[in-house]
Amino acid sequence: SEGCEGGESTVAYEFAMNQGIVSGSKYGDTATCAPYPFQACHHPCEVFPTPQCPTQCASGGSLAGEMVKVKKIVSCPSFDYACIAKEIFNNGPVSSYAGDIFEEFYMYSEGIFRESDDYSARGKNHGGHVIKVIGWGKDE
Repeated sequence: SEGCEGGESTVAYEFAMNQGIVSGSKYGDTATCAPYPFQACHHPCEVFPTPQCPTQCASGGSLAGEMVKVKKIVSCPSFDYACIAKEIFNNGPVSSYAGDIFEEFYMYSEGIFRESDDYSARGKNHGGHVIKVIGWGKDE
């Protein structure tokens, strides 16, 4: 993955499975190994350049001692909502590629997000994003 410069989410997942990752939290939280490197901002944020990976934990410990690995990667076919629901039910939240995110998404606050039918009303395109999916169902 190339962080804020783009990349493929699958590369990040494979890295987490093969190499391992450490715990993290919000900016400034030194109780975790690698807190988020940027202060909170109102989207869209500009956080270039992507920082280098840390060589030791913010808490003072070694990265090797904090490393955990992803046990498996499950890839559901596009639009296979039953596959996604099964993973959430059996293993908890999943991540998913959400496609291109437009300016209007940053105004979203609750319920099911639906992009505007009128392409020009969507605003600036902020590129592809990966999201965390925590449940499934319909909100009529």
